[in-house]
Amino acid sequence: MTKASRIAVASTVGAGAFALSAAGAAAAATMVARAPLTPVASEPPLLTVQHADVHCVTLTASRAAEWPGVFGIRQQGGAVHARIGDIIAKPTPTTVVRRILAADTREHLAPGPAARNGLFWAGTPMHAHGMPFQDVTIDSPVGSMPSWLVLGAAPSAGGPDPARTWAITIHGHGSVRGEGLRALPLLHALGLTTLMVSYRNDAGAAPSPDRLLHLGAQEWEDVDAAIAFALRHGARCILLIGFSMGGAIALRTSFFSEHRDVIDSLILDAPAVDWEVILEHHTRLRRVPQPLALAARSLMTHPRWSRSVRLLEPILLNEMTTDYAADALRHPTLLIHSREDEVVPYEPSRLLAHSRPDLVHLRTWDMASHTREWNLDPARWESQILTWIQQRSAGAGFPINRVDPSALPIRQPSAPAQPLSSGRRL
Repeated sequence: MTKASRIAVASTVGAGAFALSAAGAAAAATMVARAPLTPVASEPPLLTVQHADVHCVTLTASRAAEWPGVFGIRQQGGAVHARIGDIIAKPTPTTVVRRILAADTREHLAPGPAARNGLFWAGTPMHAHGMPFQDVTIDSPVGSMPSWLVLGAAPSAGGPDPARTWAITIHGHGSVRGEGLRALPLLHALGLTTLMVSYRNDAGAAPSPDRLLHLGAQEWEDVDAAIAFALRHGARCILLIGFSMGGAIALRTSFFSEHRDVIDSLILDAPAVDWEVILEHHTRLRRVPQPLALAARSLMTHPRWSRSVRLLEPILLNEMTTDYAADALRHPTLLIHSREDEVVPYEPSRLLAHSRPDLVHLRTWDMASHTREWNLDPARWESQILTWIQQRSAGAGFPINRVDPSALPIRQPSAPAQPLSSGRRL
């Protein structure tokens, strides 16, 4: 082979390798871009039960097993469900013993694999709390959204009826309507009508046209439809309660809803205030190279390139930042967020509260993981919500039932199981 031939071959091979490298980088960027947009249920942390009796369970030591606060343990897809309390012993370096607060199923925990239920309660409002509810359907711009409607407790003796004040709970990314079950006993005691909604791409709900999540940029339309439903059924005042991405949805609903005048306030637990910060945080955790992360961001947001991610419309990340929220916010907002949140960083919540002290009241927690402040201290979490709603009631004039702060939490984590209790994740 002549020198010229060798150069020609080398050039051809080099061009091919570059093309393959570029193609690989493009595929990787597409994969990174699609990851947060794909509507899949989040996988609960796995546990290993070594031994259990009616009083306590011994788990293989792990970060999930030593998680602070109360949680549920589910086996066999929910055929077994128990509510778990604090660590009471660490008999060996590889085991932890935790108290069993209550069992929600006839079958008891047994040695073997298990899943942690961070939502603590399981099933429907009837399963979890013995509360009658209605399965209702909300007609959103993309189709039907199944939801739970729970009427509040009867008015306090001699007091006005608070039933025209509705709370709408909005779950987070990869979660389910049951995320609102921890708040439900307090909302019910206050006499509020509670609507626990699903939104596009949830199981059983209508899909979005591209079958991808838009991180709240479009899902707010489903909550706006829920507000319209509430107004048609007698609501006069709305509280939006959002968890994680549900917080982003609540914010955008308050910005853009044609019904925003009936929204009294927002209660947001670990809200996704700034998606640019969140996405950067997760690419850094996963050690995604910075150029690849930037390319993925461009694929999500560019009007033409977003088609390569199968988005029909680009993600409006520029409208989901702390600065944008600070400019657009018009409603009083309670933020609850833990400094140790590893899923949604705390800093955007702090900055939003700093930017809008006229509207935003931040309650900072320590040691709680993502949206698990209630699990760490149910009485404190409910006290913060109760104080906020009482203050809003006094200021805005909507009625609520009297609730004794010393009675919190309204339903103790160790409360006996309901007759129809279940371990299912619905």
